[in-house]
Amino acid sequence: MSTLPSTLDEFNRQLQAVEQLIAKKDLRPAAEQLNTLGRAAPQHPAVYILGMRLGEAAGNPKAALQAARRAVECAPGWPVAVIELAACLARQNALEESLAEAQKAIDLAPEDLGILSRAIDIATHARSPATALPWLRKAHALAPDDLTLGRLLARNLGQVGQIEEAKQILEKLLANAPGNVELLAERMTIRYQSGDAAGAQQDADRLVELAPDNESFRFWRQKIAGAVPETQPPEMVKGLFDSYAPAFDLHLVRGLKYDTPRKVAEWIRGRYPTLELNILDLGCGTGLLGVFLGRINGFLIGVDLSTKMLEQAARHNVYDRFHAVNLLDALRETPDALYHVITACDVFIYVGDLGSAIPDAFRVLRPDGNLIFTCEQADESGRDLVLRDSMRYAHKVSAIQALCRKSGFDDVAIEFVDLRMERGAPIRGFRVIAHKPA
Repeated sequence: MSTLPSTLDEFNRQLQAVEQLIAKKDLRPAAEQLNTLGRAAPQHPAVYILGMRLGEAAGNPKAALQAARRAVECAPGWPVAVIELAACLARQNALEESLAEAQKAIDLAPEDLGILSRAIDIATHARSPATALPWLRKAHALAPDDLTLGRLLARNLGQVGQIEEAKQILEKLLANAPGNVELLAERMTIRYQSGDAAGAQQDADRLVELAPDNESFRFWRQKIAGAVPETQPPEMVKGLFDSYAPAFDLHLVRGLKYDTPRKVAEWIRGRYPTLELNILDLGCGTGLLGVFLGRINGFLIGVDLSTKMLEQAARHNVYDRFHAVNLLDALRETPDALYHVITACDVFIYVGDLGSAIPDAFRVLRPDGNLIFTCEQADESGRDLVLRDSMRYAHKVSAIQALCRKSGFDDVAIEFVDLRMERGAPIRGFRVIAHKPA
């Protein structure tokens, strides 16, 4: 019969040794040693927590989740096991269950700042500010001088519309850390959100003074001053979608009724029924176009700034290659006449000025090829390019048509559509299919 190592210290030492092997990706010896420990202590939850980590490192999410559940079965009253299960569920995008398990862990250890912090991370991952808010309040009460917790509390308050309380928290934190750029940036956005343009401008000016090379701060200063920056800084787009990636499909497709990739896939299938073509999917995100298309008889190449989005897209196993680059750079560096179709589903709303993107897309397309993209619709009586408070760009239809024709496209078909829902109302936009002459 197997027995535990002679002392608890020895057992913990062996657990640590397995953990180090997993960290170094030495998975075979890690599995062998973990199996030995499991036989010696079949009810010890720490063994199964390491089993979860081993499963994830080996690319076996099913085994990882089974191990996490087994850890909780062995120690249902141990908050560490419960929060580990919650985190594992979150990493597998089982978001509702992960939030429920996080709440169970907090109920078991309501004053444990470590458990609260991990639960907050899970709620942030799930893009659920309302769920995170009571946990953040509790954590902030336990650590009122923690700038990160205070900033996150203010951000979540802003997201649920409790602007004045968010401002008060930021004012208190900034009184002790007046040069903290993260706090200043948070206050800038909260002030702008509340209609305090003068205060937001003051913060933006200060941020540019403190970090003159930060493109995001310069972008915000232009926006608050009423100017229209030509494009969003890449780090802003990357940061947004890296954080959005885990919940993207669930939130956008189910919650916001986003169906552009499905519509574009239907058009491609109708135009190329044998699917013998090469496609460049700009701003491919989590790979929804590939999901609706399936494998094609050619190359499907995805481009996105967000590596987290590309990780999600890779799981579908339909793309041939990915490039984690700015789409403007990708187009500029792509050889001529390579693709039959270029798609940009809800991505030009973050690019802004398309003065180089559309001509480069024309060059990269094969003769008789098509560029398919969507834009949010700007008022024809206003500017060609508008930066909305959502930080997304809207384009005038007439300006887009003129740019496409100037770039060489001979047919520019426009279809007016509702792109998605936002706060219960549809976002009006248009879908463009621009054809390159044969």
